[in-house]
Amino acid sequence: MGCDNAWMTAGEANAAMGLRVQTIILVNCGRKPLTLTGYPGLRLQGSDGARLKLRIDHGARRITTAVHDPGPTTVTLRPRASARFALVWRNTDDGSRDPQAGATITVGSARLTFDSPVDLGTTARLGVTAWEATSTR
Repeated sequence: MGCDNAWMTAGEANAAMGLRVQTIILVNCGRKPLTLTGYPGLRLQGSDGARLKLRIDHGARRITTAVHDPGPTTVTLRPRASARFALVWRNTDDGSRDPQAGATITVGSARLTFDSPVDLGTTARLGVTAWEATSTR
């Protein structure tokens, strides 16, 4: 797999009682340090490639208090080091609008297509935790 700067992979997904948590890992595959600040700026697209209209909940507190958010900091990744964040959502349907499902996430120039959709239901809300370093290679 080629990489200009960074690539992403999905960790193990967790689902319980309608709450979904998907860890996303970003690896610096460039030759220079990569600095990440605060919460990831992301785009979530449907299977048709269209960007979903979402309300992003930094820290995911409007969705649940059961997910750890390290809080916004600056993380600097040396080459081959990685950082993670979590996507948090509930698949609920109140009938107020059409359900949404994300197929692909983009953060900066890194892009990841999910094996299973990010099935937001009709909430149009996606929780995002802050960047957290995962390795110090």
